[in-house]
Amino acid sequence: MQIIAPTQIIASAPVGLGMALPKQTPPSDQCVTAPRLWKLELFFGSNAESLRKGSGVIDLNIGWYAHLSISTSNIVGLMQEELHLSQDNVQVQDNHLTYSYSEKGRCWHVQRHYTLAGPQWSAKLLVWTFKLSVAVGFRIEHLSVDKVYLAHCSDTTKSKNLVYFFELRTPENNMNIILDETPMAGLWPWPKQEQDVEGKNHNEDDTRKEGIESVVTDLL
Repeated sequence: MQIIAPTQIIASAPVGLGMALPKQTPPSDQCVTAPRLWKLELFFGSNAESLRKGSGVIDLNIGWYAHLSISTSNIVGLMQEELHLSQDNVQVQDNHLTYSYSEKGRCWHVQRHYTLAGPQWSAKLLVWTFKLSVAVGFRIEHLSVDKVYLAHCSDTTKSKNLVYFFELRTPENNMNIILDETPMAGLWPWPKQEQDVEGKNHNEDDTRKEGIESVVTDLL
């Protein structure tokens, strides 16, 4: 009986079949879905008191609006860690100004553009106002959580599924689908760590008691 070597079998295989076979196993990352990406949108106004109690309109002759758009592949980490911005996050070579004319308001708008980056995120910031001096004088540190009037976050890889929502004027609609009511720090506007009112009352009672005991001791 003639023994046929394996190399002879491969050599005699149809050319089409041999060409169709992959030459090597594809990397494992080609077998998984695309990485997930979340986008967090934060909207700020320079006059927090006006946003909270007044008409909700900022005078752009002296103030500004800002829109911060953050992209991240680790939304849980972004929620669990304090979300803070500083000049260290700014990619200064991308800073620039643009102008646009509003037909409705019959005035020019000045927009200041920033590109920012953090350990697990990247972001774009747009600040707009009527006055060049306001735009030039704006600093990243001017953004604070009390100036946030609207925020929402979506999973962009799943038809923009909403995972977080906050609106200053409709607190009953605030929600966090990922961490529920877990308090979050930094620029996350909701939920925040509530003040321990009961503990505060106990401290006040203890202070009052100590004061009374001191008065009684002095009288004796």
